[in-house]
Formats: sequence, C-alpha cells, structure tokens
Amino acid sequence: MAFVGPLLVAAVLLMAAGAAKVLRPTGTVGALREAGIAVPPAAVRAVAAVEVVIGALLLVTDVWPVRVAAAGSYLGFAGFVLWALRSGRPISSCGCFGVREIPPTPLHVLLNAALAVGLGAAAASGDPAPEAAIRADPALGGLLVAVSMGVAVMAWGGLIATGEVRAAALQEVT
Repeated sequence: MAFVGPLLVAAVLLMAAGAAKVLRPTGTVGALREAGIAVPPAAVRAVAAVEVVIGALLLVTDVWPVRVAAAGSYLGFAGFVLWALRSGRPISSCGCFGVREIPPTPLHVLLNAALAVGLGAAAASGDPAPEAAIRADPALGGLLVAVSMGVAVMAWGGLIATGEVRAAALQEVT
C-alpha cells in the first residue's frame, strides 16, 4: 500500500488539469503556440479528456498499463516544461491547467518527474488501486484521502506561487 497516496495525488492532479483543459483549452493552445506548436482547441480537449480518463482509472484499477500511461503523461509534461525553460522562448504559461496563466518553472519539472517516477514504481509494485485500499480499511483510507488531497492542493498552490514569482521576475527584467 506504499503507493496508494501517490496514486491518489497523481490521479487528482491529472483529472483536475485535464478537466480544466477540456472546459477551457485556450491556455494550453496558447502555451503550445508560444512553443511553436500549432494545435487546435479540439485537439487539446481530446488529449485532456484522455488525461481525465487515465486519472479516473488510476483510482479504480491496479493494472500496470494505466499506471505506465499516467507516468508517460507526467514525463511528457516534465519534458515540455524543461524544453520551454531551456528554449529561451517567452512562454507565459505552462498550459497545464487550461486558462490559468502559470509560467513554467523548475518546480513544474520536478513535480512532474517525481510523479512519473512514482507512477512507474507503482506500476511495478502491484499495489492495489486506491479505491480497493480505501474499501479494505475505511478509517486509514479516509486519512489517506485527506492527506493526499492536501498534498495535491499544496502541489498546485506551489506551481501557482512559483509561477507568479517567475512572472514578476521576468517583468522586472523587461
């Protein structure tokens, strides 16, 4: 059960980011355009819908392909943000939560890479799905859900805060 908490965090962040992009893909479309990649909103919505599905599946199934797909998603996010940071292009948003302008930061790379590694380890572990673990021990499961949601909210808040600091620093330079 070592990976149930990280699976919850990864699933919640993936579903939240995917849902935000399904509803409002313009931030992601803009981030990709700034990176030199022209993608229509419908394509962003389709990929975002897959994110939501993968996140939901992380909650209810323990099959390794789902965990590997989620790890691949996070690895892709980390790679895009790392490329954006190193490219020198003025990318105003990572596009990860749709409309909200969150400039890419090294924290994005770190969190996404950590989630990818954790999901890869979870795929190899054979740990139960969060839903099964919670059902098996509701008291511990409830505590685990509460802590995991707190971690997910702090991760999201950390991305926003570091992005806002970076945006302010970039404005001072120009």
